Amino acid sequence: MLGFSVVTLGFGLLAIFGGNLAEDVILGLVMIAAVLGAAAVSNLWTRVKMIPIGAKILVWAVAAVGAVISSFFVVILWVTLKLFKLFFAWAGVDIGKGPSAGALVRGVPRTRVRASSGGNSDWSRIVSSKRVGDERVVHDGGFTYIGGKRVMSEGGFTYVGDERVLLEDGVLRIGDKLVTRDAGHLYVDGKVVEE
Repeated sequence: MLGFSVVTLGFGLLAIFGGNLAEDVILGLVMIAAVLGAAAVSNLWTRVKMIPIGAKILVWAVAAVGAVISSFFVVILWVTLKLFKLFFAWAGVDIGKGPSAGALVRGVPRTRVRASSGGNSDWSRIVSSKRVGDERVVHDGGFTYIGGKRVMSEGGFTYVGDERVLLEDGVLRIGDKLVTRDAGHLYVDGKVVEE
C-alpha cells in the first residue's frame, strides 16, 4: 500500500508542477492531501487494520489510485515494447542481446542480421514457389512447408524446420544452404527454385 500511495503522491506532484491548467493544480493538491491524510490516519501505513472504516476507505482509495496509475503505465510500456519487437521482427532486424530460447534449444548461436530488399524478395520468391529442386513447397492450414519442413518464425528469426534463414552481407542462407541467382533463376544449394 505504501508503494502505490507513493505513486499517487508522485502523480499529484506531477499534476501540480507539470500541469498547465488550474484544474491540474487542484487535482494535484487533492491527491497530495489525500496521501498525507492516509499517511496520518494509518501511522505511515503501519496500522491499517486498526483504524476506523472511513479512514480505512481513504487509505485504500489512495493506494488504489496508485495501483491504477502504475498498472496503466506498465501496460503502456508492455504494449510499446511488443510493438517495437513486432516491427523489428517484421523488418528482419535482431534487436536482442544473447540467444533466444529457441536458438538455445537448437544449439544455434544468435547473430545480428542486416535486412536487404534483395534477400527479402528472394525469400518471398522461395516461399511462394512450387518447388525447390525436388522438394515441394506446400501451403496448408495457414502454414508453408518446404520439403515437408514447416516454415515458422520464432524470436525474430525465420526457420525452415530446424534451419534458420539468415541474411548477412546481402547473402541469403537457409541453414548451410546458399541462395544464389543466375540468369534470372533462383537456386538453393544449387537446386533451382521452380516458380
